[in-house]
Order: sequence, then C-alpha cells, then structure tokens
Amino acid sequence: MTQFHGEKGTTWEGSVRAPALVSWPEKIPAGSVNNGIFDGMDWLPTLVAAAGGPTDLKEKLLKGHDGFKAHLDGYNQLDMLTKDSQSNRNEIFYYERDKLQAVRVGDWKAHFVVQNHGWSGPKEELNVPLLFNLRRDPYERAAEESGMYLKWMGQKMWAFGPAQAAVQKHLATFKEWPPLTPEMPATNNGGVGN
Repeated sequence: MTQFHGEKGTTWEGSVRAPALVSWPEKIPAGSVNNGIFDGMDWLPTLVAAAGGPTDLKEKLLKGHDGFKAHLDGYNQLDMLTKDSQSNRNEIFYYERDKLQAVRVGDWKAHFVVQNHGWSGPKEELNVPLLFNLRRDPYERAAEESGMYLKWMGQKMWAFGPAQAAVQKHLATFKEWPPLTPEMPATNNGGVGN
C-alpha cells in the first residue's frame, strides 16, 4: 500500500515511483537526498560510468561503440549521485507494452490513458489528457479532489507544449530504432506459451 495514486501495472505514480537508497563511501555523501528524476533505465549507463567505462555511453552506442550500435533510453546519472548535481533526465515516457499512456517533462505529467481500478481494471483513453504538477501534487489527486481542477488545468495548458515536443522527439527515434513489436498471444504448445 502506498500513499501514491494507483498500483503496479498502471502509469500512476503508485506504480512507478520507488525510493532508492545508494551507499558508496567516499563517493556519495552520507545522508544526502536528491529529488531529481531518475528512471530504472538510468542504472546501466550510470553503473558503467561508475565502473570506469565511458561516461557518454548513450551517445557512443548511438554511433557504434566496441562493435555495438544501440539506442539506450537511460542517462548517466553518476554526477547526480556523487556531486549532488541536477538530473540528466528531464522526461519519462510511460508505456503499457507498445502504447504510450503518459509522459512526464520536468515536474509536469500528462496522462493520455488511465487505469483507475488497478492493473486488472479497464483502461480509459481520455479525450483531454489529465495534467499534474508532481512537485505540488505528487499523489496525483487534484483531478479527483479539487473542485478547481478544470479551471487550474485550463490555466496550465501551456504545459502540454513541452510534453508534445518531448513526445515528438521521442517518436522520431523510432525511425532508426523501432520499438519491439507487441507480445504475441500465448499459444498452447503442449501446455507451454510463447
């Protein structure tokens, strides 16, 4: 149970937000706290850099490095952890398989699809995205609990501009790096699925 909205299997913060405790004596100051954006995908380039590998692994792999060419969605966050600097990540894209359901840019998160009754409940595609400022409303409750939400959202429509730009930039990467195809349905192969 969490105070955040939603649960696993949805794009609400209750599904995706998790605390992290990192200890690295003499590298990460004891007791330091950082509230920057850090995604699970950021661990690979961050740990490679911490182990002495390239600090620009993401950029190198896009061009081809050590026989590999790949698109990493993660960012090297080593400076964020060791030097208390800002996050290198400004955006998070929330997918359910191959369908984009929400996007976060900075403190702002827009939901295009919501799943309000848990992971087994129906998904609802919204005519107008729900908008939340996660710094001011980390529990994503304003749409349900504030009688002023629609007025507030109308005044914050400008926040959809950066979200739209981030989504366009993200989708442009699909030309060279198409996403994996959706999972094939399980078949009965002697009782074993795909």
